[in-house]
Amino acid sequence: MPLFKRRAAEPPADEDVFLDEALDAHNSIFLSSLEELTPDDLAPAKKPTLYDRVYNGIRTLLMVVCACVFCYCLWMLVDTQVQSAATGSFYEDLAGQIFADEADLPGTGITRMIQPTSESALPVFADAQLAEDTADLPGVTATKTYNLELERMKAFLSDLCAENPDVFGYIRIDGTAISYPLVKGRDDEYYLHHQSNGQPSVSGAIYADTRCNTNLLEDRNLILYGHNMTNGTMFNNVTKFFDSNVFYNTKIVIYTFDGIYTYEPFAIFSTNARYPYFTTYFPEPQTMIDFCNQMQANSRHNRGLTFTGDEQLLTLSTCTNLGDGRYALHARLIKVEQ
Repeated sequence: MPLFKRRAAEPPADEDVFLDEALDAHNSIFLSSLEELTPDDLAPAKKPTLYDRVYNGIRTLLMVVCACVFCYCLWMLVDTQVQSAATGSFYEDLAGQIFADEADLPGTGITRMIQPTSESALPVFADAQLAEDTADLPGVTATKTYNLELERMKAFLSDLCAENPDVFGYIRIDGTAISYPLVKGRDDEYYLHHQSNGQPSVSGAIYADTRCNTNLLEDRNLILYGHNMTNGTMFNNVTKFFDSNVFYNTKIVIYTFDGIYTYEPFAIFSTNARYPYFTTYFPEPQTMIDFCNQMQANSRHNRGLTFTGDEQLLTLSTCTNLGDGRYALHARLIKVEQ
């Protein structure tokens, strides 16, 4: 019997001893929590009330909605970037084709478009030169010469119009990324979201105010709109005219079926969509003079021009991307080639 007691008091050598000292019931968190249990804690779980079900349902719905909104925003961001890149590539390729040398375009439809223009112009020039040299050449009248640059652009515009009849011209500003077809739609909204060939695009197109004419000699103030894209495309480079060197040394050229129009900037400033910088109607010369003087007074740079009231203006308008802010660039027509 003493032997049995002795063995029970000594734990086997291969067993771990978990407690170094006896368990103190007063200091044990587990035992204390058992003492704090109430009958409600031991009762079966209650069924959720109507309030609980509604609350949980709304919370789940909100989580699903938030997840959907996040996925939609992510998709929109990716889609915007893809569309912007595609539109930029489209306009870049177009500009490269239009202003490339003919030798760089072998075997293309563009070369075939250009070639008849050159061939049709050369005989007229040769006949005129021969008539001038001989002073009297029966059957030859030197009454017309050809502007090959204009004829070439007219061929390109004809091609663009075949794809979209809304195309009426082309704008180019050397030293900037602005080199785009010009379109005029039935409203001032469509080409905010469609490029010049009519395809949907977040970058849109450069388009004329619907109040303006596509014959530039009939316009007192041709208003052109374009997005201020953060990737530097469309009318983003209008802001370059805040630089005095660009402002004083850069011309704006517009090509149409009627001629090549060169404009000289005289005002660049930031404003808002409510300011009437996009006025197109001037009932009398003094109205035009007052308008030009006011725009020049707003400008970051001032040429100190004196206006006559017979000016024909060009206005480039784009967003500042802050609220209803706008950048306005005004120029006056100084040369027409036909």
